[in-house]
Amino acid sequence: MNKEADARDELAHLRRQCNRVGGRVLRLQQQLLEGKAELHRQRMTAALAREIHTLTASEVPAKTAARRFLRILVDRLQLDSAAIMKTEPGGRRRLLAAVGKHTEALLAAALDSASGDAADAPLQEQESAAEPPPHLGHPPRPRIEEWTSAESKDASAPGPAYRGTQSPGTQDGDDWQVSPDGANGAVVRIIPQPADAELRYVLEAVRDDLTLLGAARPKPRLPETPDDADADRAPFSAALDLFVQLMRVKSANATLRASETRYRSIVDSISEGILIVDIATRRILEANPASASILQRDNGTLIGMDITDLRPGYPLDEPSSFRLLLRRIQSGVTHRAQWQLSSAGGEPIWLDVQFGTATIDNGLRLIIVMNDVTQHHLVETRARQEALYDSLTGLATRTLLVDRLDQALAQAARETEKCFALLVMDLDRFKRVNDSLGYQAGNLLLESVARRLITCLRPGDDIARLGGDEFAVLLNPISREEDALYVSQRVLKSLKEPLIIDDVELHPSASIGFVVHGDGNARGEDMLRDAELAMYEAKAAAFGGCRRFHPSMHRHAIDRLRLENALRRAIAENELRLLFQPLVNMSTGRVEGFEALVRWQHPEEGLLSPDRFIALAEESRLILPLGAWVIEHTCLQAAGWIEQFPHRSDLRVSANISRCQLDDPGFCDLLGDILHRTGCNPRNLCLEITESTIMDAPAQARATLESLRSLGIRLSMDDFGTGYSSLSFLHQFPLDTLKIDRSFVHDMQEQASGRNIIATIVTLGHSLGLAVVAEGIEREETAAALHAIGCDLGQGYLFARPCSAEAAAGMLSGALLWQPPGVAISDPTPPAQ
Repeated sequence: MNKEADARDELAHLRRQCNRVGGRVLRLQQQLLEGKAELHRQRMTAALAREIHTLTASEVPAKTAARRFLRILVDRLQLDSAAIMKTEPGGRRRLLAAVGKHTEALLAAALDSASGDAADAPLQEQESAAEPPPHLGHPPRPRIEEWTSAESKDASAPGPAYRGTQSPGTQDGDDWQVSPDGANGAVVRIIPQPADAELRYVLEAVRDDLTLLGAARPKPRLPETPDDADADRAPFSAALDLFVQLMRVKSANATLRASETRYRSIVDSISEGILIVDIATRRILEANPASASILQRDNGTLIGMDITDLRPGYPLDEPSSFRLLLRRIQSGVTHRAQWQLSSAGGEPIWLDVQFGTATIDNGLRLIIVMNDVTQHHLVETRARQEALYDSLTGLATRTLLVDRLDQALAQAARETEKCFALLVMDLDRFKRVNDSLGYQAGNLLLESVARRLITCLRPGDDIARLGGDEFAVLLNPISREEDALYVSQRVLKSLKEPLIIDDVELHPSASIGFVVHGDGNARGEDMLRDAELAMYEAKAAAFGGCRRFHPSMHRHAIDRLRLENALRRAIAENELRLLFQPLVNMSTGRVEGFEALVRWQHPEEGLLSPDRFIALAEESRLILPLGAWVIEHTCLQAAGWIEQFPHRSDLRVSANISRCQLDDPGFCDLLGDILHRTGCNPRNLCLEITESTIMDAPAQARATLESLRSLGIRLSMDDFGTGYSSLSFLHQFPLDTLKIDRSFVHDMQEQASGRNIIATIVTLGHSLGLAVVAEGIEREETAAALHAIGCDLGQGYLFARPCSAEAAAGMLSGALLWQPPGVAISDPTPPAQ
């Protein structure tokens, strides 16, 4: 018994030792298997890394690289797929998803939808023709179908096939063991099926990491399960992570190269020159082609050049100024400058330069952007030259003269004893030279006058052409005020010497006004204005004279300006009035017609005569609206009288017209419109034009008068005898009446020679078939003498003063306004006064 018990104890002891040894052996075997699996994983990872490195070193699109990477996984993992499936049960779904063809097609579709790359579209359509891949948001789930060993695999079925067996207790699609030799006689095929979280993770990870160039997206985490440890998916995850990192680097490099290419193409294509300067050394690091073209230098010459050699001076070559410039730029203040450089050939270049800073290659750089403004500078210089100097005479212009006047006034304010004067000169009758000889002859005359001014003045005096035929002379300094008058007389004397222009001898004359410092001028413009006012006074008094400015001239000019504004308002507000003075038949003593005379009913000064405002209206061209008003109301009154006195259908009413109206191209159309609107018969309207107006431009006046005559209007030459008209021209004008100037009528009352002149004019007029009117008749004996000579019509205070339209209508009843000698009075009605 004891031996058996001892034997059993010994056997139990031996068994326990064997078990301990067996356990150690099993543990050692397990450790060996785990070491082999780890070594296998490391070798697999190294092999995949080499393949990935080879793949990513080539220039291929990211999507194509992803597909080739999947093929590498399939090829490498199939070398020992059974061992991996056995030792890594947690990664079998991922392995099956990686090697399934449908999974690859689905991944390609996901990559296509994420990248939008159309280059591989035909391949995608070919791979998805058998079964369209579902949307990425609903990833497929593997489904396993089984065939017996007697069945053969369908060659046309999609996806790779593996032989294997299903473990007991597993469901469809789980825990399948795959054997490369097909010993179990089962065929496994991977078919995509929805709702697989791990497969969705793979697809979304690949899509996010491979197709988006560096864009960071959160990845869905896999649920942690006991059989799904990190070590289980080491080969695949390590390879995938390495591939993702390499692709990210590759994508970043590609993006960087594309960005640099775009930047370089933009910089090289813009027209502005760009220089990148190293702040420490002040040497040019980069220069675009435009800068080389602007500076007319080779690009290789610019690189490495010291910027101070290109443009020496402030603020680049002074360290403190350069630092201040950098601080201003970095604080956000825009700094611009204009540089004048010299090209490689020595030609001047003007550049508009703007400075900035930027961090490039981990260093602060000065950025200089330049525009070539050479042409603009030349145009501006030419414009400044033209603005300051007259192109015809080379003299200073008004702008430069005013500037020098301001300087002289400022200097005189500091030096109270200093005195200077300004002369303004205007040529007399210069327009006649242009009208008769042409503008070229007028320019020659102006050049000759400029040369004479230069020769008769001191070298330091400033001479300017103000415009047209107006010149100015700044006498600075003068010792006394009388020197200005002396110089003015000397200039006028020098101009009187004759000039030969186009074989025509000219005797120019001028009118001069001058002002002396101390006459109350504070600005150059004011001094120039006062000298011009004095010049206009001299021209109005007599040609060839000179006047010194007096403050009353300025007050008079202001009064004229106020009067002009008031006259403009008077025309608009109907403050004008018409008075009528009768024209008496010297043979019968009865009224033949009237002359319409305009008056201004001023709201403050009362009734103003034409002497107060007609000359002003002509200067300001207000004579055009004023004259139109007079003609229209004259026609209205004439039509009214004819309607009131039908038997006086031959009545004529005269209105005066000016040179401005005669020169107006629309005057004839205006008259036609007025006659039509008022219903006035053209034969009842007579227009009076002064002799001087006609003779200033006889050819133009003749054409206008013929147009007026074609309308049926009567025409009369007013103030005959004062314009020195040639008798050879008189018969060429379509006139109806000659009106003798009142000065001859007045002389007739004083001396016998005046009677002979009037008799000659009456004889001349009758010989031309014209009626003759004498104006200014104030005495009975004058009227009798005119009657004896044979004058047709008379006008003057002897018969009636200008009166209203109502009073004039009373004269049309047939009563005598004057009793001619030898004519009996048939109507005792006294003449209207």
